[in-house]
Amino acid sequence: MQLKKIAFHIAIPLMVGGISAFLCKDSFSFFSTIRKPPLSPPMWVFPVAWTFLYVLMGVGSYRVAEYGVEEKLQRKAFIYYGIQLALNFLWTPVFFLWKNYLVALVVLGILYFFIWQMYQYFTENDMWAGRLQIPYIVWSSFAIYLNAGVFLLNS
Repeated sequence: MQLKKIAFHIAIPLMVGGISAFLCKDSFSFFSTIRKPPLSPPMWVFPVAWTFLYVLMGVGSYRVAEYGVEEKLQRKAFIYYGIQLALNFLWTPVFFLWKNYLVALVVLGILYFFIWQMYQYFTENDMWAGRLQIPYIVWSSFAIYLNAGVFLLNS
């Protein structure tokens, strides 16, 4: 039974990321033609990294649901979790479909705020739920650098 619950929680962020990527699948090829800042990874790294991060998000949300300390804190954690998932979904079409790097950077900055809020409330509910989000924070910091670099180099 627990395995089904964990799988459900993991499936949610994977579906959000998968749907967003699917909607933009025909727009990814241009990325190899634009100027990118130093340290930009090859394109294949992104789906691997995001799959890993979505799994960690899902496991973290499972831990909040199962081990959360009180309903009010759980609710706040899931509000921030949902908002950051929505912003995460939005960033991909803004960047890849519409190629609006400045708006994508703004979305990413707002997303970063909500990731930190999610991290804090996940941690308040369950220490490991929060710790599982640290790679997401690190990757998102790097994503801000990459998005800013693309904006500056291609505007």
